[in-house]
Amino acid sequence: MNDENSVMIERTLDAPVELVWQMWTDADHFAAWYGPMGATIPKAEMDVRVGGRRLI
Repeated sequence: MNDENSVMIERTLDAPVELVWQMWTDADHFAAWYGPMGATIPKAEMDVRVGGRRLI
């Protein structure tokens, strides 16, 4: 991955680290909260290993 394809997100969240990790890395959880209110995510795939990819 090069800088053109990189995304950096920085936030402080009032939640346990384990829960935040699960919400970002589990496709079902991610699809439930991602996007504006009322949006749906018809397909989400998460491969969070080094070199993996995310499909949203």
